[in-house]
Amino acid sequence: MERIHRTIELTHSTSPTSLAFFRVLLASYALLFVLPIGTSLPELSASLFHPPPGLPRLFGGFPSSAAVIVGNVIAASFAFMLLIGYRARATAVGLTLSLLTLNAWQFSAGKIDHGILFVMAPMMFAWSGWHRTWSVGKPATPADASQPTLLDGHAGNRCAFLFAMMIGLSMGTAAIAKIYGGWFDVGTSSTLGYAILVNWYDQRPGLLFETARQTMAPWMWEAMDWTAVAFELAAMVAFLRRSWWRWWLVVAVLFHTGVWVKFSIVFAANLLAYAAFVRWDSFWPLASRDDAGDDASRTPAWVWAWAIAIAVVATTHALVAQTSLMRSLPQEARGLIFCVPALAIAAGWALRQLLGLFPRRHTPATTTSAG
Repeated sequence: MERIHRTIELTHSTSPTSLAFFRVLLASYALLFVLPIGTSLPELSASLFHPPPGLPRLFGGFPSSAAVIVGNVIAASFAFMLLIGYRARATAVGLTLSLLTLNAWQFSAGKIDHGILFVMAPMMFAWSGWHRTWSVGKPATPADASQPTLLDGHAGNRCAFLFAMMIGLSMGTAAIAKIYGGWFDVGTSSTLGYAILVNWYDQRPGLLFETARQTMAPWMWEAMDWTAVAFELAAMVAFLRRSWWRWWLVVAVLFHTGVWVKFSIVFAANLLAYAAFVRWDSFWPLASRDDAGDDASRTPAWVWAWAIAIAVVATTHALVAQTSLMRSLPQEARGLIFCVPALAIAAGWALRQLLGLFPRRHTPATTTSAG
């Protein structure tokens, strides 16, 4: 039990500044690239209403325009409050619940997107202590200081471990579905078949698809099937060790970048989820002075400026386009916004780790003797 306790407490170490930055990143992504959700649902025919298990099954059809607007306004309000750190625990839970509700209605039209990791992230980190840095007002304190609290020094580590375990299990179940779907069948190539479907039938040409189709042998496409399944299965074990997990994240970024250039699909929600395990304070060490221990540090001016700018841009785009900015951008722009920065961070970390394997030569210091 002590070993399990240490694994949960110390495997995925984080810091208040990193958690606060991740909080700002999540909220910004929700405002810019996720909301509004379901604006076209009231225009759909009732015959298309086939909801998955959940809240929409209690109703006989799609929601009204007023209900969609109210739901998106509530979710956007939670996202903005989370960005500036106002009652960040409660708003994180509220953001997850509102996004779950809106997505449940969105999926009732048949297509289910792969955004569950991002949707669950705010609730997963609600009790991580990310409200103690860059927050509006002082955090709530227990009435009896002698009572134990979840918000101790390892709260963020525990939340990160739980989130890593959730990612690992979700990837593992995806691998199991691929196995049952015939991805190990050497007579067919699921990767090539899906690439042709997306690039030719859906008319979404990937940047390197034609080059890959003309140069790669059939066994290479089949190897990609097996590699994808192995990569997803490995996540079920990798989260148990910090070093394993970080190398798995590097492979994950490479995997999603490859999906972008060959299949013209950008898994932005997954890349945002992986950002929870980046030590963002290492990018600017001076930001650590914002950590205030048990006292809340004020939201910096740049966070306020960023929050107001994001709110103005997101609101204007939602009113004009009636959809999220993500759906308005071509796949090439999505890849540049999400895959390229993630690839740069992953490559930088991997290079630093590989360089650390080589011992450095130390030049002996010359000494002078006093006569």
